[in-house]
Amino acid sequence: MSLFGALFTGVSALNAQSQSMTVTSNNIANATTTGYKRGIASFSNIVTGFDDKSILQPGGVRASSAKTIDQQGLLTQTNATTDLGVLGDGFFVVGSNPDNAVQFPLFTRAGQFRENEQGNLENTQGFTLYGWRLDAQGNIPTNFDNLAGLDPINLTFLPGFNQPTTEVTAAINLNASETPTDSPLALPVTPPATGFATLQAPDFTRVITVYDTLGQPQELTLKAQKVTAPNLANVQSVTTALKTTTDVFTLFTNAAAGDSIDITTTVPAGTTTIAIPAGSISYTIQDFIDSINGLVPGVTAFLDANGQVQIQPTDPASTIAVANPVPALTSGLGQVFGGTPIALPPVGAAVVGASPFDPANNTAGYPALLNDPPTNPQGWWVFEYNAGGTIQQGYVNFNPNGTINGVPDADGEVNVTLSNINWGNGSALQDIDFKLGSFSQLDSTYVTTFVEQNGTSFGVRSGIAIDTDGTVNVTFSNGRVVPIYKIPLADFPNINGLNSQSLNVFTASNTSGEAILGEANKNGSGTIFGGSLESSNVDLAEEFSRMIITQRAYSAGTKVINTADQMLQELLNIR
Repeated sequence: MSLFGALFTGVSALNAQSQSMTVTSNNIANATTTGYKRGIASFSNIVTGFDDKSILQPGGVRASSAKTIDQQGLLTQTNATTDLGVLGDGFFVVGSNPDNAVQFPLFTRAGQFRENEQGNLENTQGFTLYGWRLDAQGNIPTNFDNLAGLDPINLTFLPGFNQPTTEVTAAINLNASETPTDSPLALPVTPPATGFATLQAPDFTRVITVYDTLGQPQELTLKAQKVTAPNLANVQSVTTALKTTTDVFTLFTNAAAGDSIDITTTVPAGTTTIAIPAGSISYTIQDFIDSINGLVPGVTAFLDANGQVQIQPTDPASTIAVANPVPALTSGLGQVFGGTPIALPPVGAAVVGASPFDPANNTAGYPALLNDPPTNPQGWWVFEYNAGGTIQQGYVNFNPNGTINGVPDADGEVNVTLSNINWGNGSALQDIDFKLGSFSQLDSTYVTTFVEQNGTSFGVRSGIAIDTDGTVNVTFSNGRVVPIYKIPLADFPNINGLNSQSLNVFTASNTSGEAILGEANKNGSGTIFGGSLESSNVDLAEEFSRMIITQRAYSAGTKVINTADQMLQELLNIR
């Protein structure tokens, strides 16, 4: 019986070494396969048992393939920016068909990706790369740790890109030695329908190129004129959210009988009450303007381009006070202050210098943008912003040390918001924040240190760049770089427990555990290198050495079989 056991043991040795040769040959065949992880033949003995005298009952040998998925391959550089290699832990998440969720997810280290005819990033094995689609602020979705939150990385929706200007930042010094003009400025007043008298001879002018929503360049003109300290209580305006004179004045629909607004002037002196029809649904802004112009002496009322009912005195020496005694109306009506006749900053725009000094006048609750009271009477300027014919004006004050006298907003910026700019070319209405925090008034010539704006003209897609954290950036011919996706890396509790599949991909198993998505370069995840590929971790020298050992072991196994056969022959020859 032992001779037959030895014979079967020799046969098992041949089978085991044959499997070892298969593993070695497979490694050698994939020595140049991107991201391939070699196998190692592992042997274990099989013992059928021992008898009472501890005589071995041989069972042979068993061969299996141990995985080296956790072993890093060498990163080699390429000329393609969409070639991706991982240094460290993690796998790319791919799918064989973006439209078929059954084919997803698969995991691979083979990162030779190219854009296919549908615009998807696809590797040479035909698998589509998946990632997180970033929002407008460049953030990944809230369900970032869920495979369902991944999308095929597709670039077809970005043939071109433009960025409308939303911010302008300037560092400009205004000459503190400039001779101030008396305030209020005695300038020709344009017809009431336009709402503003523009600066005719400004001390400083700067034209800034900005971009509209169509990507067309437009001119934003800043004018500045130094003035004497103004009386900020001599102009007031009433505002609504309505923009045309034919709109129904819906703020008055809940008015009761006797509701009114009082307008007091000093030249001529007196108070006029404008009655609001009770419960009216047809009383329009124009009706309100007509009532003021018809009943209140010494004033002119009109609707300006920003949707405000402006009330100006016809005599520059006159002041106006607008009282809103009806609680139901005060929530929809506000007051702003400026000089006569030009300083009429629009309500809701953060115009530096627009706040009253007397808190009692600030009934609408608008934030004070000046440190009250200003300590530098020589630091007053009138600023005018002209964007496509949309003009906004207001006072600006500087501190004795030359810095701007403004209270920063929540973002730490001193802003003037230019609202509802209409360029007249079919582009969307546009808001631009003009940051004044770097303005100064020093005894020097007018100096522009820098002017920056965040808009761009239209540009066509010119390339793709992938950061080490997996961010997919699309570059455009206008110099704009837009992050659109972030490539995650999938890790597993037991990497070597993954199931190998054809075409150099893996699937999760009970042994590997579920995939854990993470951001590259964070919390132990590997680093993604664009323009690089991970080579196979096969060492040919080691494989050839193993092949020689396998060959010798196989030969030894044949000797065992041959010898056992001869011994059996001798046994059969006994007569």
